[in-house]
Amino acid sequence: GKIEHPGLMKAKLSRVPLSTINVLAHQFKEVLNIQFPRPETKYRTPAFFTMSTRDPLLSYQTTLDEITAHFQHVHTVPLDFPFHQPATPFTTDELERAIGKDLREFLGRK
Repeated sequence: GKIEHPGLMKAKLSRVPLSTINVLAHQFKEVLNIQFPRPETKYRTPAFFTMSTRDPLLSYQTTLDEITAHFQHVHTVPLDFPFHQPATPFTTDELERAIGKDLREFLGRK
């Protein structure tokens, strides 16, 4: 958290040793180029997918496309947060407001 803004990331990276940056660059390259094999048939296990459509680090549509390529039944709950990860963990009340109704519906509870 707290690195979504380019200025903050630049300030933090300027204090990191070059050897660490090289390791991180290699790991980023590996993560960004990973290809998940598509299953011959989609999984029948229902999937619950929730993510911010405004995530500054990951593409909502790319992530949704990947999940729907693997699962037959995907319950989606798009969120509208301007961050990838909150600065502090969500409280139970915040989670209830954001996804509670959808999660209960997905689990078959009222």
